[in-house]
Amino acid sequence: LGQVVGTYTRAGVLRGIRLSPVITPVALALDPETIPGGFSGEATVVLDDTAPFGGASVNITASNAIVSVPSSVTVPGGETTKTFTYVTSPVGKTTPVVIRAERAGYIAQNTLLVQPTALDRITVAPTLIPAGTRGNGTAFLAGRAPATGFRVFLSSSNTSAAIVAASVLVPAG
Repeated sequence: LGQVVGTYTRAGVLRGIRLSPVITPVALALDPETIPGGFSGEATVVLDDTAPFGGASVNITASNAIVSVPSSVTVPGGETTKTFTYVTSPVGKTTPVVIRAERAGYIAQNTLLVQPTALDRITVAPTLIPAGTRGNGTAFLAGRAPATGFRVFLSSSNTSAAIVAASVLVPAG
């Protein structure tokens, strides 16, 4: 790819002509490609040639409103890539979302999998709790809790040594 340059004669005068190809997106890379809802990631648009002086504007869309993307990005002149941030919302089930980069009718796309929030880990402090005293547990989520909160169900493997609540609700956010 590049420019086509030629000459022609008109009215006895040698003239030049230059045709520039359409610069198109050839790939859209997602990092990560699978993400818990409520987190953000990065996407990179890759063009088939360097952007012209002044840059190349590329329209960006997502197939579902749970993923927020900029409406367009500009690949700087002389560059072939532009990275932008996408932001996800919490979901109740794994949801595929197609993110598209479009320029001059050419489309590059990739599918992002947005996963529901899940329990990451539970910690207890102090780690050694004398009989008859209380400890504190903290539930950590792999993602943000949805608007209705996220219920974590608890149990003790030895109820004579440790009694725990049946469940706790992690508030939204």
